[in-house]
Amino acid sequence: MEEINFLEGECYFYLNRFQEAIKKYQECQTRFTAGSLRDEVLFRLGLSYYKNNQFTSANTQLNDFILHYSEHHLAPEAYYWLGESYYKLRLLEKAETSYKLCIEKYPEADIRAYAYYSLGWIYQDSDQLQKALETFSALVKAFPNHELSLEAYFIQGKIYYDLGQFDEANNITLEGLKKDRKDLFAPQGLFLIGEALFAKGEVEKAREVYRRVFREFSVHPISEKAQFAFAWTYLIEENFFEAERIFSEITGNTPNQPGGSN
Repeated sequence: MEEINFLEGECYFYLNRFQEAIKKYQECQTRFTAGSLRDEVLFRLGLSYYKNNQFTSANTQLNDFILHYSEHHLAPEAYYWLGESYYKLRLLEKAETSYKLCIEKYPEADIRAYAYYSLGWIYQDSDQLQKALETFSALVKAFPNHELSLEAYFIQGKIYYDLGQFDEANNITLEGLKKDRKDLFAPQGLFLIGEALFAKGEVEKAREVYRRVFREFSVHPISEKAQFAFAWTYLIEENFFEAERIFSEITGNTPNQPGGSN
């Protein structure tokens, strides 16, 4: 009966009916206090609370799980989801600690990739940019083939750009572009390279990159920004005729590609 109760909860969980899952897991806890599944029930209850946006309750259950089952195979995930719960509650220091414990205590756990990623965003959001760079770099080193590592290249590029380290921004972004075989981040990455080149005063090179963005990725939302930046390169050179023509094409939504004769 314990297993049936638990599996009912699992069905509700995977159907995204988290409140019903919570009730089933709670019933399992109450009826089978010495059951063989009490560890997994406790973890799933905490995760269900998180998925149901009940973050304080999630914290309580996940902390209880860690207290009693720190060597359990689900313990790394418990630390990660505990960090996520704290993050949702904006308890950033506690979230940081949870992610770090996930990374440090369980060096073989795959969930560490997500802990690195979330930890990096905590540092970025709190303007601890050097720590953010170190964390995203550690993610790439530890999980070179992980999908999050690909994004981490471009996040690092943006951080370097914000720090005014334009050569570093270009270099790390180019590394990411080489690995981005499906062009998942190529439009944003190329645009960032254009911005860094422009900031360095390499206007002609920036212009060519902007042109590449709106020609190769015309349906991407960043295409219009690239067109605007392309026009701006002419404006700062006081080529007002060409700049005005391109701005008019942007605002008029004309199908002609700007700069086609250049």
